[in-house]
Amino acid sequence: MATTIQVKLTLPKKIKDYYDSKAAEFDMQTSTFIKYLLIKNIEDESIPTYQASKYTEKYITNGLQEYKTGKLKKFTSHKDFIKTVS
Repeated sequence: MATTIQVKLTLPKKIKDYYDSKAAEFDMQTSTFIKYLLIKNIEDESIPTYQASKYTEKYITNGLQEYKTGKLKKFTSHKDFIKTVS
């Protein structure tokens, strides 16, 4: 599912005028043109990934093992969970 957000951008008037004129050259709205430029700028970049710490890897491995062996309890709602920990 694609999610979009709206971003408000404040620019100096000279820069806005510049992008207005550039967008007009392509018969585009300024916001559409700026969106295009942003997308083109990151098009060839990959999504950054990070190595988990040994501590995190240990707890992920333990959690997966507990899941596979059925040690984890499944809750149908947050209310069920609250009853269990209260």
